[in-house]
Amino acid sequence: MITKSIYESDARVRREAETLTGMGHSLQVIAVDEDSQNIDAIDVIGLGEVSGLRGSRATTRSWLYRPVRWFLLPEHRARAIRQFQRSVMDAAGDLETAPNIIHAHDFPALEPAVELADRFDAKLIYDTHEIWTGMQRHGRPEPIGRARTKSLETTLARKAQAVITVSEGAAKFLGERWGLPVSVVRNTFPTHADLGPPEHPSGVVYAGRVGSGRDLETAFESSILTESPGFGLHLMGPADNSVVVPSTVVSHPSGSLEEVDRLLAKVGIALVTLIDGPVNHRVALPNKLFQAVSVGVPVVAANLPEMRSLVDQHGIGVTYTPRDPTSMAEAIGRVRDDYPTYVANVRAAQSALSWDVDSSRLSDIYESIDGGPPPG
Repeated sequence: MITKSIYESDARVRREAETLTGMGHSLQVIAVDEDSQNIDAIDVIGLGEVSGLRGSRATTRSWLYRPVRWFLLPEHRARAIRQFQRSVMDAAGDLETAPNIIHAHDFPALEPAVELADRFDAKLIYDTHEIWTGMQRHGRPEPIGRARTKSLETTLARKAQAVITVSEGAAKFLGERWGLPVSVVRNTFPTHADLGPPEHPSGVVYAGRVGSGRDLETAFESSILTESPGFGLHLMGPADNSVVVPSTVVSHPSGSLEEVDRLLAKVGIALVTLIDGPVNHRVALPNKLFQAVSVGVPVVAANLPEMRSLVDQHGIGVTYTPRDPTSMAEAIGRVRDDYPTYVANVRAAQSALSWDVDSSRLSDIYESIDGGPPPG
């Protein structure tokens, strides 16, 4: 596997890797971890930090910093991807065992994965967690760069023996673009038998990066979260410096997945926010939605096509109109006021929206391209 993420913090990569070792595969993961290590019998080859724009503090810079940063962001992103790809190829030269399958997570990993698949005469799986050219991007517009990326991704994706993505909407979109069958392995979680929702909710939890494009400003303005004593908004995740968090919000330090689970089980409702517009948002089924279901907690989610379809199909919560604080307040109020019904719906949906289902999908994909399960 190749991923431009930190192995232990990427829930999707971890779940897939653990599923494959459970099938009997020997697995090496090339990731941006600081050090190489063995985690649960998985050999993680750490590349060290791939440079980017982490930790920039616009408030301490000159007035020129923001416009210059806005202009140069596309170059910074491209440079970080190129550095990552060079590091992957260097690390692959030290592999002790020639792989028979190369599994690329997202577009930055695809180009080196294609080259390595050719080198080792290996099968290729492209696992795209996003519509890469349909993502919201900060910085100056780059239509020519996006067009080139779209063309390159199409060419490379067609070399794969299997293509995986995260939702039916994303699979349909990419399948039509590339002229390929695209399989779905969702970002579901194992169901927690030892955790469950409270008898009465005490607020909503947003777990993830606190940044622009997440529609958190709507939550900050929602009357039910600003005017209801004892019922408020909890944030858990790293915060961008550009976001001003009101004092009424309960901010928790960034925590592990297990700590998020415990906070969800304590507070009682999950908030899954996104703005409308980018095609990637419209076909998204975020991790945080399925994590809430795994704990047995109802959701209030942005009314975007793929999320609305899943939420309405299973009755696991209520959707709200992005950028509309009144709509969000009404959605939260509906879940809070009929909480036992929504909890019961989540419990009924857990078997269908769990990693048991999606791990089987992943296993089937591997067996279809590899001729069956590994020996032993």
